[in-house]
Amino acid sequence: MLDNKKSRKFSIADFEYPDDCIVDFDFRVIDIFEVQAKQGLKLKDKILDEFERIKSSLKHIPSRMELFLQMDSDLYDYIRTKSKLNIFNFYLDFLMEMDCLSEEEKILYSGRGREFINMIETTSMSKTYKMPLLLAFYNKGHIKMQVNEDDVYQSFYEFYRKGSNKVDMLRHNNTRDFESWGKKEYIKLAKDNPINFMVKTHGDFFKKKDGSLLALDDSLKNVIKLDAFLKHMKDAIDYRVVSYYRNRNFKLD
Repeated sequence: MLDNKKSRKFSIADFEYPDDCIVDFDFRVIDIFEVQAKQGLKLKDKILDEFERIKSSLKHIPSRMELFLQMDSDLYDYIRTKSKLNIFNFYLDFLMEMDCLSEEEKILYSGRGREFINMIETTSMSKTYKMPLLLAFYNKGHIKMQVNEDDVYQSFYEFYRKGSNKVDMLRHNNTRDFESWGKKEYIKLAKDNPINFMVKTHGDFFKKKDGSLLALDDSLKNVIKLDAFLKHMKDAIDYRVVSYYRNRNFKLD
């Protein structure tokens, strides 16, 4: 049996403090939470004010790209560190909260389309490889349910021929000579990287099917017919690309 003294539970009354010593454990914690809540509210107000300012300037609901390009840079840098307040991580939810969705966007919001767009907004990116893969599906506004080697090769080739996107290839030894690549090298890059990871991490949206390199899940068949889906898919991709370069400092190896 344990000694009674060892098993006894102590209370604050068991401890002695000098007469002029004030102990205020609980209220200090409460004060911290209150300060954090006020700071969060203040930041949210700033985001709302900035959104309204940009919307008023444009005279229409800003896209992600428009919001990104016109937002105060200090505010943008700060909200990137606050995932729960970073509206670029859940822009459709934000627009819904602001009552800024069109009727078709509400249809998009109510189903799998919103989840797919949110996947684009939040998928991890250590390189830009996922974006040309998504653009292969986007197919210049004529979305495909599945893509083959020609689709993926053409998309990767066009994406990395752009000056700004070259940086992502030039900074690593194994892709530095990409400008001399043919179809074989691009397809290997796609298979080893974005296709592999999309199936592993977003298998609810991407499937491997015979006759294609990669396919969208059948649950998206009707969603891809919506103009709102096309608009938000391209906007989310464009934002992820420009923010990728904006948020990183690139140095060639």
